[in-house]
Amino acid sequence: MDRNEAPGYGAFFLIGFLLELYKLIFEGDTEIFKKLVDGIFDTGTKSVTDVAFPLAGTMIFFLGLLNIGEKAGLIRWLAKKIEPFFSRLFPEVPKDHPATGHMVNVFDSFSEGAKTGFDVILKIIPYLVGMLVVIRVFRESGALNYLIDGLTWVFHSIGVNTNFVDALPVAIMKPFS
Repeated sequence: MDRNEAPGYGAFFLIGFLLELYKLIFEGDTEIFKKLVDGIFDTGTKSVTDVAFPLAGTMIFFLGLLNIGEKAGLIRWLAKKIEPFFSRLFPEVPKDHPATGHMVNVFDSFSEGAKTGFDVILKIIPYLVGMLVVIRVFRESGALNYLIDGLTWVFHSIGVNTNFVDALPVAIMKPFS
């Protein structure tokens, strides 16, 4: 990941790693790095197989349908069929006005835009995997729990109701996603 595009991920990873190193050295937890590596591989695998591949597959399927429809003339046929709908929706636009053609060309624009969607997916997969793995390291190390416990103590100490604390992990991680 580019450090300019993902500020904070390095800090999450470093904090998680240092906490795990502390657990290894001072608490004698020899399983902590095995747990970390298992978590990294599990998250990496799930983010690709459960999120990216189904998303890419769905987009490829619909892009294929759009391409077939476009080549078979279905898009033009559909555009002619919905032209009366646009005429009722925009009655002040004359029937042969150039704007009518632009409204009907929305399907062509959609088709062109959808074709670029696959390229977008291919570009975001590395960031998606990286983001989810770093968050997993931060959670597996216990850093997130320490942070939440510390914030809970602070809010409780100053007399603030702590019912919202369960939502803090999402609130903390959301700005970095």
